[in-house]
Amino acid sequence: MSTATEAISVNGVRTGAADYRRAIVLAFIVSGLFTLAGLLARPSMSHDAAWGMQELRTLRGGGPINSIISPDPADISRDRVNHVTWWSPGQYLIPGALTLLGLRLGVALTLTAGVSLLCCLLGWIQFAKYFALGPAIATLLVLFIATFRYSTLPFSIYNGGEIILQGVTPWLFLWGCRVPSTSFFRAAGLVLIATWISFFAKLTGLIVVVAILTAVGIEALVRLRRFTAGMLGGVVGAILALGGLYVAWFAHGTTPASGTGWSFHLPYVLFALGAPWGAGISWTDMLTSILFNARHPLLHGAFWNGDLTVLLCLLLPPLILFGTVIVKGWQQYASDTNLRRLLVISGGVYGVSAIVMSVIFAHGGDVSLEERHLRASGMLIFALVLAMASRLPRYSTSRLAVGALCGLMSLYGCLAFGFREWSTNRAGIDLYSRTYQASVDESGIEFLRTEFAKEGRGALFVVPSPEVVSTFPPGARILSNHLEFDTEETIAAQIYRGRVRGPLYIIMPTRTAETAKGLLVLQEFKDYSTDAWEKRSFGNSTVFVQ
Repeated sequence: MSTATEAISVNGVRTGAADYRRAIVLAFIVSGLFTLAGLLARPSMSHDAAWGMQELRTLRGGGPINSIISPDPADISRDRVNHVTWWSPGQYLIPGALTLLGLRLGVALTLTAGVSLLCCLLGWIQFAKYFALGPAIATLLVLFIATFRYSTLPFSIYNGGEIILQGVTPWLFLWGCRVPSTSFFRAAGLVLIATWISFFAKLTGLIVVVAILTAVGIEALVRLRRFTAGMLGGVVGAILALGGLYVAWFAHGTTPASGTGWSFHLPYVLFALGAPWGAGISWTDMLTSILFNARHPLLHGAFWNGDLTVLLCLLLPPLILFGTVIVKGWQQYASDTNLRRLLVISGGVYGVSAIVMSVIFAHGGDVSLEERHLRASGMLIFALVLAMASRLPRYSTSRLAVGALCGLMSLYGCLAFGFREWSTNRAGIDLYSRTYQASVDESGIEFLRTEFAKEGRGALFVVPSPEVVSTFPPGARILSNHLEFDTEETIAAQIYRGRVRGPLYIIMPTRTAETAKGLLVLQEFKDYSTDAWEKRSFGNSTVFVQ
């Protein structure tokens, strides 16, 4: 399967490996188009990625890796180092390496998303080759996966580990499938490297690797009825990799999966079981963006707040349709060795992922109920369904329904991306970082940069969200909040003591400054008089100076 001239048997028809070139060309085209569009519009950053960029600032300023240097709440005139174990380092080290070449951060983020998407698409082409799914399925995988919302989103909102893990996911599947048939030491090394790569991309990547190795091992054991040297080597490699990560990383702090205590919530378990069926096509992402839109919600609240009826109505459609296709396809092609392997492995990955996420939810892990945490198993289910549907009769109702659903989700992904790019206010693009800043006005940011040039590290700048930190040059002392999500109780409980040598600047959206939240932020600094703040307005932002 690895040579260009080798032929692959697909349903009895010999097709050369060169037939996959169309899918490869398409992968380069769509990745390039989205990258170009992202470069023109400039991306913003998700919450997690924005914190990662603060780690990048610390590292580039000579601080320790995986740390954030910020003012000490006990005395804001001095700094403290916070070791970060909440997010994996790949989300900031990859774009950070690109900025060393002289690229602005926004450009580096878009290129990271583009390269990750291209790696993802090329990986699924190789996946189609490995399981002999055929060039047509490879082309459809490229077309659909490239245009689903989880692939188009990072070009508008860089989400760090999500797109990077997506880029390596199909390769992790392929590497895992090769473990049982290789030698002991090669399998150990392969699993060791794959585990570290998955961790580097995103902490959730460790769940993906464990699920893959477990599923592949079970499938191989059932098929071969014996343990192979590769299986044993894979176990050893996984133990070494996870042990090394525990010593170097997990023993030094908490993660979202650390948990606060055991409790059972049926909706959480149902979500873990149901979400993967639609995660590969961005099903619940689409529904939440439409039904629970922050500006114009059709339904209020969130579907995971305990309403089982709403939860099931949202999760069941793709499960029923995809489950039907898998059953029908299996009834007709149970003798297909490749499909049998793909079905067993997909079922194993889905089962392990759902169980692990259920355990994390039950243990009180600080993990949101979003399908992105189950994306890897969802993409594998989607690939399986696409392969099964292609083998059903041309005018089969199930086959047509899968095509219609995938077409709808692809259209949604493209339209959502296009609307985001079209509606982006060019005035909100920061001239320094080349990132889009929605929470503060560019004129206010430029004012603060000018003040930093005059005051240096004697000044302290307080910003309303972590993504704003990237708009400041290295060396600026910055304290970041998250005013949009912080409650009044959370803000009131935060206390800062001491005074800085120079001025203290606090920037926030004017709409927030005019509410109780704005006053509470000013009152956080106990050694500054509440009545002594000078207020300056910059577009939709307000800067307080004292």
